[in-house]
Amino acid sequence: MSSTPRRQKEPVGAESQAAQTELAGKQQTAARTDTQTKLAQWGVAQRAAAKEALTQVPEPERDLWCDRNKRK
Repeated sequence: MSSTPRRQKEPVGAESQAAQTELAGKQQTAARTDTQTKLAQWGVAQRAAAKEALTQVPEPERDLWCDRNKRK
């Protein structure tokens, strides 16, 4: 019989825990990206709504409203 040492495997639990940690990190990144995308879409919608609202205001009042916001 040969006396070669056997290679020890990492415990299955440690491999599983490492895989779970990696998966959790990927899920967090995906959630963060999804949130950023939704916020960006919301911001675009808000700007479009504000622009649309300004087109509904008569021009002399619109100029006053814009000047008032610039002074803040």
